[in-house]
Amino acid sequence: MSQNTSPGGNITSELRGRGSDDGYENWRDAVHAGGQGDVADALTRLHRIQARPDCPDDLRSLCWSTAASLYRQAGRHAAATTLDGRAAGAAVSMTGDSNRWPRAALADALIGLAADNLGLLRFGASRRLLDRARVVLADVGARDPAQWSADDWDDGGRGWLRMLWVRSELAMYSGDGQTAVEFAQNAVETVAGVDSGPTTRHRIKTDLIAAAAQASVGNSTGAAEVARILARRAADEGLLPLQWAASSLLQGVGAASTTERDLHVQLETTLRRKGMPFTSAKDR
Repeated sequence: MSQNTSPGGNITSELRGRGSDDGYENWRDAVHAGGQGDVADALTRLHRIQARPDCPDDLRSLCWSTAASLYRQAGRHAAATTLDGRAAGAAVSMTGDSNRWPRAALADALIGLAADNLGLLRFGASRRLLDRARVVLADVGARDPAQWSADDWDDGGRGWLRMLWVRSELAMYSGDGQTAVEFAQNAVETVAGVDSGPTTRHRIKTDLIAAAAQASVGNSTGAAEVARILARRAADEGLLPLQWAASSLLQGVGAASTTERDLHVQLETTLRRKGMPFTSAKDR
């Protein structure tokens, strides 16, 4: 089943009205490719978009953030920091623009930087970046998700959800499992409250983070049960990186069977072949 993994359903139509039509469409295609694990294809598309002389700064920022996310999911947090920093710089250059997309791009960059710093164990920096992102997204976050419009999801709600993901992960890394569970539950309630906007990829990842949060408070059995379900859902949707992430959680809680461990190795091999830039811990 083909799944649109772009960050929000209306973003392309909105952005295409601002010039460089096929550049925005190609960015959407790159996000889709990355969500399916076709990382080399995604990075190539992103590079071609940014090479265009008419590429606007908010699109350039979105491309940097997307590339950063592909490195980050492979554990390359230092490399992702550089890319997200470029994304933030490009987005900041358009903060005076009356269009709403520079805000979405800036929020993406700040949340990405927070996740990068979390992976590098810079918890204070991660927390400060999340606080800044919260300010950028404050107006949409102040409303009940059930009241969000499609536009609210595209330029704010999507970022709000990503911020909750990283806040939950920060709490996990910091040893505060209960807070991790609370942020994860908030994320679950957020996507449940929005009728349109969140893709299947957003929903699976939200549930996966909630499962990891449960593991952090000792509920490894429950986390493993959910991880198995999510691995199957991700496989059915063709979302290879999320299937691998769910498999990783099974491994992490010690619940993977021999067959599941073998599948995990196969998934990583496939992702490497598709361009996922995995590396050793010393390179992170």
